[in-house]
Amino acid sequence: MNLKKFLYGLLSATLVVSSVTPVFAAETVTTTSSQIQISSEEVTISLSDTSILVNGESASTDNNDAVYTSHDIIYYEDKDTYDSGNAYGEGTAEDKHSSEEALKHTVVNITKPGTYRISGQLSYGQIFVNVGKDEADKVTLILDNVDINCSVAPAVFFYQVYECDADATVETATNQVDTSNAGARVIIADDSVNHVTGSYVARIYKDTTEQKKLHKYDGAFYSRMSMEIDGETKGIGVLNITSDNEGLDTELHLTINGGKINIQSSDDGINVNEDGISVFTMNDGYLNIYAGNGSEGDGIDSNGWNVINGGTVISLANPKSMDGGIDSDMGSTINGGTVIGAGNMYDPLEDDSKQLFMFLQLAEKTDQLLVVTDEKDNPVFAYDFPNDYTYISFSTPTLTEGTYHVYKGGTIKGTETDGFYSTITSYLEGTKLHHGGTSTNQNMGMMTPPQDGNGPSFSTDGTPPEIPDNTQMPNQGQSQPTPPEGIGNGERPTPPEGMTNGEPPTPPEGMANGGGFGGPQGMQSSSETENYDFVLSASNKGFTNVSSTTATGNTASTTPSGTTTNTVSTTSFSDVKGDSWYALAVTFCKNKGLMGGTSSTTFSPSAPVTREMFATILYRLAGSPNVTTSTSFTDVKNESAYYYKAVSWANQSGITKGISSNAFGVGQSITVQDAVVMLERYGKGGDLTQVENVSSTSTSPATRAQIAALLMQYCNN
Repeated sequence: MNLKKFLYGLLSATLVVSSVTPVFAAETVTTTSSQIQISSEEVTISLSDTSILVNGESASTDNNDAVYTSHDIIYYEDKDTYDSGNAYGEGTAEDKHSSEEALKHTVVNITKPGTYRISGQLSYGQIFVNVGKDEADKVTLILDNVDINCSVAPAVFFYQVYECDADATVETATNQVDTSNAGARVIIADDSVNHVTGSYVARIYKDTTEQKKLHKYDGAFYSRMSMEIDGETKGIGVLNITSDNEGLDTELHLTINGGKINIQSSDDGINVNEDGISVFTMNDGYLNIYAGNGSEGDGIDSNGWNVINGGTVISLANPKSMDGGIDSDMGSTINGGTVIGAGNMYDPLEDDSKQLFMFLQLAEKTDQLLVVTDEKDNPVFAYDFPNDYTYISFSTPTLTEGTYHVYKGGTIKGTETDGFYSTITSYLEGTKLHHGGTSTNQNMGMMTPPQDGNGPSFSTDGTPPEIPDNTQMPNQGQSQPTPPEGIGNGERPTPPEGMTNGEPPTPPEGMANGGGFGGPQGMQSSSETENYDFVLSASNKGFTNVSSTTATGNTASTTPSGTTTNTVSTTSFSDVKGDSWYALAVTFCKNKGLMGGTSSTTFSPSAPVTREMFATILYRLAGSPNVTTSTSFTDVKNESAYYYKAVSWANQSGITKGISSNAFGVGQSITVQDAVVMLERYGKGGDLTQVENVSSTSTSPATRAQIAALLMQYCNN
């Protein structure tokens, strides 16, 4: 049967910042632990709200000096146009600041290469480094009990220094970079505790009609060039970064070699943002990220690669959004160290990682203690999660191939820091978890696009539901949901549909509780029988549908021919009855990680699906290809929105033409007709290519139940 006609028929028929005492350092220092070479001569800068001292003398205001103070901070002004009439920028009211607020800030300008040891407190201020582009133009900042706050821009800002990888291109870029010659260098002094609290600058245009970017700086601690961070001799200094947008950002590479860094952010904790080039590298030290202070945010977000070679990384995404703990466009590799990543979206870790890792897709979100034991139930890993997460990855040097058990809750004793137990002396009374399948070594986290007439590779999950004649799908009517209000500067994302009163949102479709196109869609079930043994190997690192429920809901039986069939009569959602026409489709999509619930107990089958949600489904289905060209849609200009790349890709690929020549229709419900048309355009080379261009009779908003049925039919054909 013509698949497109069948789908149309189916759908139409069913229609902490504290004060510190300034510490004045000696004028010379030596170090052996850092890759960053510190010069024997230092300039000391002592901060306070009443005076800035440079080598014990009042700071100059002469911009010809190596260090001088000013009040000309770069910030987003409270205006919409330049005096010329040209547009000023893309910021919203929330991003604008008055001149009075900006003038309160003291800018400590560093204009000459060298090493600067900074201490003291500045309630309104910024360290601004601007020395030049030559290879000699390198600056090392030694943070020695610094407490600095900036409410209108980054608090520490490397604006211009030498770039060690200026010739990098997408064609030549790899995940192996050497930043030892970086112009931006930071040392966290031993025995110091440093607080950097910063803001951001929304996109400001040049004063021309072309609206080209002049400024845009998202992080509280920001470098426009590659940056290295290290500890001093003992490597025990602390840097706390708090941000009202992103935390620690560079526009090219970032390497951490030591020190202890804690980041609390309202968007991405770390971001390295050159598409297809940037590399975040962790060689040693301690990194603890919580990106949950705003409406969304990845723990670590690399527009290129992530490479973790050592140290400890705890990276928690925003629990209210569909973001990942460790996110990258080009791949994340773990070669050593202790790594914990958690979020509600999963980006794949690379199979060629030198150190084993384990990935768990939880059927129910958890904010409890999670303990992994070996086959004899000796604890080998434990982390107490502070918030609800669905996708959890971890890796330790002691993780080896073998059989493990996973427990939730219980009583534990040992040495704990930031939720992670580095030693475990006893563990009792936890709830044993089981899983519904293990992953193969391929396509972890990304579904393979259809090839040669076949949909994504799945084991057969029953047959399509029988829908009685004259039975109509629930109709949402013609009303369209009001898109959520955007936050921030027009660069910070509009939260996904459904976010209210701090509750977890109805996420981009397919990325909700227990499943998603940000999750392990490409996972192949090596065992459809729920199993309490987690057998970890080089080819099986991920485990789906990890649950504490009694292991009887998804039983498996093998027929004489060896074919495995699943028997599913009920769902875990209170609003999906087992005898409803869409129950099997909902269960299929949940079990396969395609769609989750709008909460832990509800699916909301009659709720509409927005156009950007559906575009995100197809983008993830295609494997999240690199997007090199922006879209012309006027309502898709926010590059940080979760759907930006998806809509841009869909537009470039001819999958969507929008609701008009210049609008995509963000926030509007997708119709049944448009959903099938977009899927047909996407299915190049598959069953949907050689079909007639028939028209759907349903122009009503597509419901979540309808989309679930559509996905099941597509994947099973």
